[in-house]
Amino acid sequence: MSKATVKCMVLIVNRDQGNRIGSICHQHQLYFSYACMASGTASSEYLNYLGLGETEKELVFTFAPAHVLASLQKAIAAAIHIEKPNSGIIFTMPLSSISSLFLKNIMLNHGEETVSMEEGKYALICAVVNKGCQELVMAEARKAGAKGGTLLHARSLDSEASQSFMGLTVQAEKDVILILSTADKKQAIMEAVNQTCGLKSEAGGCLFALPVDSVLGCNC
Repeated sequence: MSKATVKCMVLIVNRDQGNRIGSICHQHQLYFSYACMASGTASSEYLNYLGLGETEKELVFTFAPAHVLASLQKAIAAAIHIEKPNSGIIFTMPLSSISSLFLKNIMLNHGEETVSMEEGKYALICAVVNKGCQELVMAEARKAGAKGGTLLHARSLDSEASQSFMGLTVQAEKDVILILSTADKKQAIMEAVNQTCGLKSEAGGCLFALPVDSVLGCNC
């Protein structure tokens, strides 16, 4: 039985590149990619002086088995001309947990049967759900011990606003809820949210967690 490591790949790119990245992910048989609107911090005057272009950005994140990442990153880097200044950055992060159905769909067509995860003292739990479901997510998370969360807005990078995949409906507009938790509460919070807001529910939730080493300013 082979073992794979699933990574979260994050890209910060110019505003017009998100759909192109989503298409490349589809070519690599990866079907869960999302984009959030973002802005660079450098002033327009400074960038124009240096000839570096725009500050309007997209933060894109997707998930892939580690053995797929080299090919995926190479294809994306070529498409966005990453060798040019201000074209974007790409980095990857390990996962500490992921909901089983979400994992099954990520690993579809990639062959591995078991997946290794990395743990930290804390966890950043991320729930990507259909727009308008954030209150339901937080209600379930609080029942399991979560103290609070942060809401981001995102969109799915599927080629159409709504498409059928593995019998699931993938809607375009998404809410991303970030919940910081101690490692010992992580599993209970994720299970509570997944039971009500999982991938086959109306919320269409994709849940995963990132390992966190240290926290300041939060009693989680």
